[in-house]
Amino acid sequence: MDALELFAKGHAELVEKHYAQAIEFFDRAIEAEPRNADAWSEKGIALAMLGQNEKALECHERAVEIAPQAMGGWVNKANTLHRLDRNEESAEAANSALVLNPRSADAWYIRGRAMLEMKRYDEALDCYERVIRLDATIKRAWFNKGLALLRLKRPNEAIVAFEEAWRLGDTDARNGLSEAFCAAGKFEQALPHCEKILEREPGSGTLWLQKGRILRELKRPAEAIPCYERSIDIEPKEKLAWYNKGVALSDLKRHAEALECYERTIALDPSYAWAWNNKGASLASLGRFRKAVPCFEEAERLGDYNAYKGVSYCRSKMGLLFLAADWASKLAAKLTGAKKP
Repeated sequence: MDALELFAKGHAELVEKHYAQAIEFFDRAIEAEPRNADAWSEKGIALAMLGQNEKALECHERAVEIAPQAMGGWVNKANTLHRLDRNEESAEAANSALVLNPRSADAWYIRGRAMLEMKRYDEALDCYERVIRLDATIKRAWFNKGLALLRLKRPNEAIVAFEEAWRLGDTDARNGLSEAFCAAGKFEQALPHCEKILEREPGSGTLWLQKGRILRELKRPAEAIPCYERSIDIEPKEKLAWYNKGVALSDLKRHAEALECYERTIALDPSYAWAWNNKGASLASLGRFRKAVPCFEEAERLGDYNAYKGVSYCRSKMGLLFLAADWASKLAAKLTGAKKP
């Protein structure tokens, strides 16, 4: 068989997802015709599908060296660089593809993905809007547009993008919708999406944490607590699960149990100011004012300037009105000073 026939055999195996067999044919095609850019390119695709991305990149670099005017080679190179977390280079390769064809939806999509990874959300959004103008049926472009909008703190627009992704069949869009509805303060709408995702991913501590947050925002702390407990079962060292369980218990005035949660949070992260403040509040609610004061002081030291209210309250309860007033005045002076340019 000549190089053309060998390439055709390799391509057929690639289409059938027989990647190892495809590589064998591409190697034989390249041996017969070393400057066969298509064979190098498709060998790279097969290697990438086998998870051999470094070898795949070598093939795509060889392909663009042989045929620098072939846009597909640059797109494949950009895609492989993204898989290797080399996003700056991935964006550059996508740019090379776009020089050859500014209307390539694939190239704009890959460039947008690199921009998302580099947290250049405005540029990512521009890329995905261009993809959608070129082909509005690409569901993942709508999903990633939603992600960019979320990161830009534009949740209502993100909801529209995720809803379109969902309409087009992107099942991950539920995750985006749940997060976007939460960011927009629309917790009633967020809850059913979160629950549906949990049916599919019951082992996700993050999702149980999110469901707990939604329920608490809906003033349903008693239902939130089991969600936080599931999150803790899955990820025992997740400080936010312990902290939020404590907050829900505080809402229910179960201060002794809340105290234990805040102590667990602090053990995981001693620099968490809110946990120190809430530990102080729990101790104060239990009438343990002397032990509460150092907690509020530590919270203030860590940057929670509202903690001075707790110090003042505890000292007034202990009959130390003069010290309470003095502490409050010092904190007020500090806050006033912090506001000066």
